[in-house]
Amino acid sequence: MIFRNSIKSILRTPVKTVLFALLIAAVTAFLYLGVNTWAASVGMLRECDGNCATIVAMEYLGDYYPYEAAYDEGMAAEVADIDFSPIAENKNVLLWQPTELSIGIADGFVAHSEGMLYNDFCVLVVRGIHQYHENSPYCGTLVESLYSYRGYVPGRSVYVYDNRLDGVDFVPDPEATYVLFGYCSPSGMSLDIYLLHFNDDMAGLSGIDCGAVLPYREIESIEALREDGDNIFLLVADYYNVMSNKLYVYRTESLLELEEFNQDYMRLLSGRPFAREEARAGAKVCVISETLANGLGLKVGDTLRLRMPEGGATLPSTFSWGQRLTRTESYTVLGVASHCEGYQFNVYVPAVPRSPHPAHYIYKLGQATIKNGTAGSFLAQIKPLLPARVSLSAYDQGYQATADSLFVIRNAAAALSLVAFAVTVAALAFFAY
Repeated sequence: MIFRNSIKSILRTPVKTVLFALLIAAVTAFLYLGVNTWAASVGMLRECDGNCATIVAMEYLGDYYPYEAAYDEGMAAEVADIDFSPIAENKNVLLWQPTELSIGIADGFVAHSEGMLYNDFCVLVVRGIHQYHENSPYCGTLVESLYSYRGYVPGRSVYVYDNRLDGVDFVPDPEATYVLFGYCSPSGMSLDIYLLHFNDDMAGLSGIDCGAVLPYREIESIEALREDGDNIFLLVADYYNVMSNKLYVYRTESLLELEEFNQDYMRLLSGRPFAREEARAGAKVCVISETLANGLGLKVGDTLRLRMPEGGATLPSTFSWGQRLTRTESYTVLGVASHCEGYQFNVYVPAVPRSPHPAHYIYKLGQATIKNGTAGSFLAQIKPLLPARVSLSAYDQGYQATADSLFVIRNAAAALSLVAFAVTVAALAFFAY
């Protein structure tokens, strides 16, 4: 009976019935659209939060920035006074990675970088230095290149110029052998060396009176020179070799959260990154760049052997004048990353930091991985704790821009759903009445 009366009622008011059906369909569609859009935006926000990592890199812009062969006493003093514990323990910080950097040399690897330090200088052993006539430059034969950017072959003719020396008149014995320091310039099949006074900040900090060092010295033989481990020319050659061909060994707990990987400056070409468990265990594995891999002929699974300084550097810098590379470390190559200028000589090894304070650094002091969406509040909290010269750079892989858009969509979808639901209830109440 009720059903029959309902059918008669519908047939008596066809216009009202059609309008009611259209209204219910419309508000149902809007309700469905709003709820699904809200659910999709919430899911996308969750996925964005899971796929993005926000990092804050901390760097000290010292007087010599970015030059790394000078010791900045003011920087060392200011950094030593920073308390990094509040940064590491900040409620927004998921992981604090202070810089813990060492220098290493891989025998057989030559950087061949035009931007490397001391690429214009050389320390050469030359014999038979003589003049062809009174006004001609001195000429001799290369015995050995103790240090040079290009690694000159013995037997090459060397032309020696002393016109850049003040108050020094170089008059060699043509029967003697000399070790020379100066500016190098290849000239066809020969080599030009312009003798220069030696001057180096790190040597001065170690007690070397650079002004008293002449750029030449007569020696008995190359063997006799090598036996004198404290010979200034050997020290110069060793230091320049390290600083020009050095590899930067970074100890890190989470490789992919480092700026260069977080921002896709570098990406893994083969192998895999090391895990947190390997960092906690101090596993002897590493990730290297393809530049180093190609230079040494290494691939995943091979062993990288490094010569490193014995003990820690006495200064915050990574390598000090007079240090010896007497410690050997071996690492199994776990991954090979793409080339990126400025990062191609990095070696990454797993380790858990021993202190929130950076151990050895150049200018970058460390970086924090923080909760997504908290960069503004985190920076506001830690800036007052740091000297004015500490620069902070935040990278969020586009999280905030994406999240802001999704928040707008989510809120609009929620509002649309509420309106559609209210209209549905009102329509049902009105037509039922």
